[in-house]
Amino acid sequence: MCQPQQTPKRAEEHSGKKSIEELENWLKERLDVQQIPLTSFTEFFVSQLWNWAANHASNENTPVDPDKFQFVCYRLLDTARNAEYNQYTVCTHEPYIYVIFEKTADYLYSNCTKLDLELFAERGYSDADRRNNTFRFRHYEMCAGMLERHEY
Repeated sequence: MCQPQQTPKRAEEHSGKKSIEELENWLKERLDVQQIPLTSFTEFFVSQLWNWAANHASNENTPVDPDKFQFVCYRLLDTARNAEYNQYTVCTHEPYIYVIFEKTADYLYSNCTKLDLELFAERGYSDADRRNNTFRFRHYEMCAGMLERHEY
């Protein structure tokens, strides 16, 4: 069953844009993870991942060079600490939950919607994002709202 196990933090607690490195640290402190190589994924998935990272909306004003991509991948281990996320493997039909960060394009992805939303909310936004009502700010608001309503 794919139901939430825990109430997420309120959206307002996550303002202030964090880097991919800070999000990696957040993930490692919060969950039991193991770094895995990008080659753990299918060639088709990796080609799509490169495309997503190069073209995601946060990059619309800052071109990125895919030749400089630095992907870092983690899988959640099968531990009690990770149970609330690992239950979603039933929904994903994949053997484990994973998180992929790309450091150059400031991109992240998880096959667990709840964890994906939490990472986006934790990343936050800058004052400039809020003032200019950027995609990052609007995406943050959407993700935080979905977490509050348990829409994952």
